[in-house]
Amino acid sequence: MPLGYIAVELGWAVREVGRQPWLVYGLLRTSEGASQLPASSVIFSMAGYTLLYIVLAIAFFIFARRWLHKGPDLMLEPPPTPHAWQDRRI
Repeated sequence: MPLGYIAVELGWAVREVGRQPWLVYGLLRTSEGASQLPASSVIFSMAGYTLLYIVLAIAFFIFARRWLHKGPDLMLEPPPTPHAWQDRRI
């Protein structure tokens, strides 16, 4: 199940690595367009996003496991067929 999500994330990373969309060729150097943020700010942001994704993944697996262990309620009646709805007169 997580392979699709991993493929999307890694595809985005592969596409964006080395790309500099904010720079105009011949008018602005990379050094002039680079941010002056300290490395600690970037690390803090990445750690925050990583922690958020880990928490969401854990919550997903907990709820999915609970839902799968519970299973379907076999005492429920199946929904009526489309023909049964058309036959009813109000």
